[in-house]
Amino acid sequence: MAKAALSSIGGAVTLPGDVYSGRVDPRSDEAVERAFDLGTLATPAAPRMRAGAPAPAPPPVIREADDLGVQLTAGQRTGNPSLLSREDAMLGGGVGPRAQEVAQAARARQTDQIFSAQDMIGDTAGRGRVQLERPSEAGGVVSDALRDVANTARQGFKRQYDDAFSGEGVMRPEFFQGRGAAAADDFGAPLSQRIAKALVDRDEPVIIDEVVTPIAARALKALDDVSSLKLGAIGQPEAGDVVTGVTLRGVDQARRKLVSFYKASRANPADARAVQSVISTFDDQVERAVAGGLFSGDERFLDMLRGARKSYTNYQRTFKPQGQGDDVGRAVQAIVERDATPEQVANYLYGASKVGSTGLSVRLSGRLKSVLGEESAEWAAIRQGAWQKITGVAEGRTPMGPQKMSERIFEFTNGEGRSLATRLFSGEELEQMRRFGRVLKATTAKAGTTNPSNSGNRMAALSREAFATIASMLGASASGPAGAAGGYMAGRTLTGIGDMRAASQARQLFSGQEPMSIARRLSPAFPPIRERLALPAGAAAAGQVGPAASGR
Repeated sequence: MAKAALSSIGGAVTLPGDVYSGRVDPRSDEAVERAFDLGTLATPAAPRMRAGAPAPAPPPVIREADDLGVQLTAGQRTGNPSLLSREDAMLGGGVGPRAQEVAQAARARQTDQIFSAQDMIGDTAGRGRVQLERPSEAGGVVSDALRDVANTARQGFKRQYDDAFSGEGVMRPEFFQGRGAAAADDFGAPLSQRIAKALVDRDEPVIIDEVVTPIAARALKALDDVSSLKLGAIGQPEAGDVVTGVTLRGVDQARRKLVSFYKASRANPADARAVQSVISTFDDQVERAVAGGLFSGDERFLDMLRGARKSYTNYQRTFKPQGQGDDVGRAVQAIVERDATPEQVANYLYGASKVGSTGLSVRLSGRLKSVLGEESAEWAAIRQGAWQKITGVAEGRTPMGPQKMSERIFEFTNGEGRSLATRLFSGEELEQMRRFGRVLKATTAKAGTTNPSNSGNRMAALSREAFATIASMLGASASGPAGAAGGYMAGRTLTGIGDMRAASQARQLFSGQEPMSIARRLSPAFPPIRERLALPAGAAAAGQVGPAASGR
């Protein structure tokens, strides 16, 4: 920018000689610009505004900005580096304080408009159901809702079990004791042994070990006591009594003992899974016993038990991990049972850095969508939190710049976050985000059009301040003190004219209007020299040039 300023001053000083020698037409754009340059030293702070203008920015970006309520500057609308440099000089004070005031006010308005457009998309994401302050609040909303749903489901299957086992009926003692090795059916061994064998014979065997799964081993031992009719709370027979059956309430008590072991095992995931398997196999043995004729009583018992088991299985699949690789189940369990913080839940939902870049976020969104419901306020909170995470809305963080925000939007909608994006938002909602991203990109400074150190703008400002002093010195050399005063006043006047002109131009540029030079405005009244000196048709071919050719 400093070089441009010096070049412009030099062009103004040498203008008279160039006109006198015929190198410059006094009515040309170049002559008019060079004549004004000395009085408006702010002008050379940026390259010539008409020089080398590239192709205009695609019209869709301009329309998108208008639709979003964002006023683009002339440089941003056209992508013209000369205009962008000029606008940067105005913002930095390189063309005078009045222009800087206009430019900075316009930039502040544009920033507010961008925030408004950003909030509008966030409101759409929230569907008018939620208004979050930061993404972590979505984690809190999801946590509360998920715990409520899990608690309701847990109470539901417990109530179903209570209803099933509260009916009338008796289970034969062979269910617990076994019928003996000679039995030809599945009930030869005692219950605890049948359960242990069934666990080993599974496609994914569960091995009960006193070291690895100590509580599961204790659960099987408790079933050994029941199998020996050491029933305890179920009902202890007196000496000489013959046990002819165990009521459904007694069977339920045996099951409750197993559930108490599960509660004690939750600190050890392997042990907890083993106890769950014991409980599930116990229920399976009850079903088999009913179907195998070991039960007599309420005919509805089996259907009620199956309904309770189905609800229990759904609960386990929804809120607990199903194996070592089930990261979604572990995340849901951490939310429901381990009081994960809102910040932790937000990281599960979106990822710690890039939104949607982790497979967990994508898979968890599917689970939550089915559990909470697509039309729920909680799902709306997840959507709005995602948008806030993308655009950097977070407590204690510096607002994200337009370039970085634009990059994050496109990374989410088109890049690594696309899988999550398509689960959370519709195609039209994603396109609205892309439109906003393109507008942000249009407002981003282009390489070579800014002066980050502001050194050029400071030099231009110093040149403007020095102009009156130089004019005073020239006046003094010509007419003494009176000339010095006159020169100084003339310099200040020209500088003021330049300030007003620059402020007017700033209003044009920052309102999106590309300015037109004075020479271009006057060109209809003053045709270029080449037109005024145009040769008659055929004159060039005949070698007729100027007065000599006319015979004068």
